[in-house]
Amino acid sequence: MRGVTAQSTRTTQSTTQFVELTSSFEEFFKRIYSFTKYPAVVYCLGFMNSGKTTLSLLFYYYFNQFVSRHAKLYYINALEERSSEDDKTLVDVASEKLDSVLEEIKSSRARLHFIILDDFGFVVDRSAQAREFLYKIFRIRHITRKNKIVVWINAHYSKSLIPFFRSTPYRVLTSITVQEIKQLSSDYLFPISDLWDYYYYMLEHPGKYIIYLNWWTINEIVDVTLDKKMKKRIMKLARKHNIEL
Repeated sequence: MRGVTAQSTRTTQSTTQFVELTSSFEEFFKRIYSFTKYPAVVYCLGFMNSGKTTLSLLFYYYFNQFVSRHAKLYYINALEERSSEDDKTLVDVASEKLDSVLEEIKSSRARLHFIILDDFGFVVDRSAQAREFLYKIFRIRHITRKNKIVVWINAHYSKSLIPFFRSTPYRVLTSITVQEIKQLSSDYLFPISDLWDYYYYMLEHPGKYIIYLNWWTINEIVDVTLDKKMKKRIMKLARKHNIEL
């Protein structure tokens, strides 16, 4: 897709100076796609309304292009799916929905399966059921080896999630605060120098949609601000799958 730009800033642990790169969204996401090993569990962390759901749909949109539109999207939001009269916990609702999705994947002919777990920070607590649900996510590779699977988890910062997400090499930030810099660096999720780079870069570019990407061997600060055409595509995708942005 031409005409839309992604500005990427490489960071290192030894310097806070930036090297600006400019490429089309398609070229940028193709590089990300090539660095993805399956199954991939992606941990996307950020404030409410910081664009986590939009970003997950943007990744799905381009990954779908790279598998000739043979990717399938699954969306799980236990907060939305649990009825007011339901006595099940959010973990139970999310776990049952994930089981249903995984059964569908086993018989699917799609080349890529993209599962979005939204508002995940509200679902997971310190219960045994929550731990079992997290283990289930990270055992997905044992369920089927013939399918490419991406599990994209949108959440707020939570201490209970940290031990699990240290094991995934795919991490994304959509917002950052000074307090979180200390927390995330002490939890060994991100290099502290990169977090400070991201923090100051966001301060210097108000109104831009800036993310920090820690993706396998890629560590970049990326401007993924959408133009009107791409916004319409993402909104259409959200409506198709009954996803509220």
